[in-house]
Amino acid sequence: MNDRATQTTIQITGLLGGIKARELRLVSDQLASEKRKEIILDLSTLEMLDEDYAGVLLYLFNRVSDYGGQVRIVGLSGQPLRTFKILRFDQIFALN
Repeated sequence: MNDRATQTTIQITGLLGGIKARELRLVSDQLASEKRKEIILDLSTLEMLDEDYAGVLLYLFNRVSDYGGQVRIVGLSGQPLRTFKILRFDQIFALN
């Protein structure tokens, strides 16, 4: 995790689900309680996105949106990108 005043970048790697999804939910709660204005999730090295993790991303988006913040996704490709499109997350999240 890389923090700058109101911007936080989190890089997520490998296969993600289960316990890592729970960890990200805890981080999401912390970032939302700090009212971070911009959260960037770097998914450039993410190999697989499962339903647990997709749910946590939506949870993070909702928490941050509640106070006017933004969640951006960068580096999305392969299976995670296909999953994003199937779930229509590409219409919710700012993708770069």
